[in-house]
Amino acid sequence: MEVLKVLSAGAAETLLRTLVPQFETANACHIESEFGNAGVIAGKLRAQQAADLVILPEKQIGDFGRSAIVLADTIAALGKVGTALAVPRGQPVPSLHGVNGLRRALLNAAHLYAPEWRNATAGIHFKAVLERLGIWEEIEPRLKTFPNGAASMKALACASGSCIGCTQATEIFGERGVTFAGYLPDEFKLETVYSAGVCGSAADETLARKFVWFITGEASRSSRAAAGFL
Repeated sequence: MEVLKVLSAGAAETLLRTLVPQFETANACHIESEFGNAGVIAGKLRAQQAADLVILPEKQIGDFGRSAIVLADTIAALGKVGTALAVPRGQPVPSLHGVNGLRRALLNAAHLYAPEWRNATAGIHFKAVLERLGIWEEIEPRLKTFPNGAASMKALACASGSCIGCTQATEIFGERGVTFAGYLPDEFKLETVYSAGVCGSAADETLARKFVWFITGEASRSSRAAAGFL
């Protein structure tokens, strides 16, 4: 049976969990997916880890396309993903409107959950938001960070009390134990376009191209929307 190896930023994990079984059945193949934050996945690609397909923010995958690590003519967008906030399921959603509402809610939270802020797209942005709000030093001792957004949401789901999480919306929608609390206010909005592309070293370029067409095309549009792609 043909095997496709996929490296993917965590923002697309929920979507792939939904779409992969359909593609495997229709094409008599098996897909092995490895997820991580965007910086880690990009590092694996630069280190020439074997892969047939990669999903990353459009700027990163565009850079790989220019260096032929990814076949430029195969790159296609899945859609935009907004950075958003969440609370443990069953906990009240605080008012997060505007700069003052967001600052107040974050300062009142017992703990904050987010992906790490050195390589993860949402983690980098959340740290910048806290700095712009002037509350980074006060918040940092209560900030719990994880290798990726999915891990941070799993931890948030087990938290009690007034806790808030921040990561990509798709990673929030993928965790049943948390409640989507809304996107960041317009002043701090971040929408990241994620794209897929076939790796130049793909073992089966034709099958990999077919998978890109499937996950970015009309047939999967409703699934992408349900997963949080705008």
